[in-house]
Amino acid sequence: MIEKFIQHISSEKRLSPHTTKAYLIDLQQFDKFINEEFPESSLVEAGFQEIRSWVVQLSENNQDSKTINRKIATLKSFYKYLQKIKIIEID
Repeated sequence: MIEKFIQHISSEKRLSPHTTKAYLIDLQQFDKFINEEFPESSLVEAGFQEIRSWVVQLSENNQDSKTINRKIATLKSFYKYLQKIKIIEID
């Protein structure tokens, strides 16, 4: 699913290669977090609790607020995409 999204933002949204790479890394990091902290969930099934936990962890690890905001934007864009292609009903 991540690969299709990256392909979408690269070709259809025409985001820069730098932004595309950052989004890829963000999604891979979030997917890893989900697998480690919430093994009963998945990237597609993640909800508010999982996302909030990740943001808290990023903050506790002293991530820059701009970085955290970009990561949140990545997730918003990813879940909007999943909603658009009818993988999920609610983003």
